[in-house]
Amino acid sequence: MSQPVRLDQLTIALAVVVLFGFMGYQRGLLRELVAAPAILIAPLVGPWLGVVLKPWVNRFHKLFLFARHGGLTSDDLTAVIEKVRATRPLVSTPEDEVALGLVLFMVVIVCGYIIGQWRVKGPADRLTQWLGVIMGAINGYVLVQVVLPRFWSAQFAVIIVPTASVLQLFHGQVAVVLVVAFVVLVFYALRLARRS
Repeated sequence: MSQPVRLDQLTIALAVVVLFGFMGYQRGLLRELVAAPAILIAPLVGPWLGVVLKPWVNRFHKLFLFARHGGLTSDDLTAVIEKVRATRPLVSTPEDEVALGLVLFMVVIVCGYIIGQWRVKGPADRLTQWLGVIMGAINGYVLVQVVLPRFWSAQFAVIIVPTASVLQLFHGQVAVVLVVAFVVLVFYALRLARRS
């Protein structure tokens, strides 16, 4: 027994905006302002870095394969080299280049958030936290507007959820343990965020 769940772009956009608003409340206005340029330049820098770093990614992939197949410790070095040469490069098709650009796009955004976390003081008062909510929501909205049109052209997606197994899970004790663990983790993360 399964239940189809319809997921559209608006639902995802609202979820991302709410999530980023919550992060903005925790991080404060100044940290969110530092992260904003990373979100704005990531669409430009990510694909460009993908093109620039493609040869390096392929080289390091070959080095990894060389080490994995025995490398210099192998008795037959030429066989290892032939195995590595016969392997297709990691980034060889246009789809691979897009995937590499997406990974680097996310790396740029994460770096913006990390720099804001390390270099800028956290929120000093409630006003800074609530302004952080607004800036975080704006950051989430901009991110959705950049990412969704590029990678999801359909208006909605239908996800089939197996309801029988989900119902069995919630009838058992596992669900209680998972919910309690989740609540404890959330409170622990909030406590850590207040200390920093």
